[in-house]
Amino acid sequence: MCGPILLVLIGLPALEIYGILKVGQWVGAFETMLLLATAFMLGLGLIRGHSLAALRRIQTGAPPSPDVLAGPLVFVAAVLLMVPGFFSDVVALPLLLPPVRRLVARIIVRRFGRPGGPGGPGGQGPFGGAGGSFIVIRRG
Repeated sequence: MCGPILLVLIGLPALEIYGILKVGQWVGAFETMLLLATAFMLGLGLIRGHSLAALRRIQTGAPPSPDVLAGPLVFVAAVLLMVPGFFSDVVALPLLLPPVRRLVARIIVRRFGRPGGPGGPGGQGPFGGAGGSFIVIRRG
């Protein structure tokens, strides 16, 4: 259990640093910093404009669907763009394309939110019983 976590905590930052150094050698230090700053600003703009409204829609209790998941996937892409490095940007940029977002959202819905399937109403949850059922409590 500790191995994968340690790999993520040490390996991913090391990979990002390696990528930054290689791009810096290829295009120059100033251009590399400009690319990193541009990716950060793009991610910040995405979070401010598109993603927060979509997250509010999720909080209304709507069941997961590809349309509902498009906004949070843009949010994930925005956060990945804000992480300094180019490997996270390579993962983030395809998520900004609507066909890729729809494909990823369908995979997520099929895996975790399908009615009668894992994570869906009436399905078997990871701890037994009905998985994925939502209980909405409203203060009146």
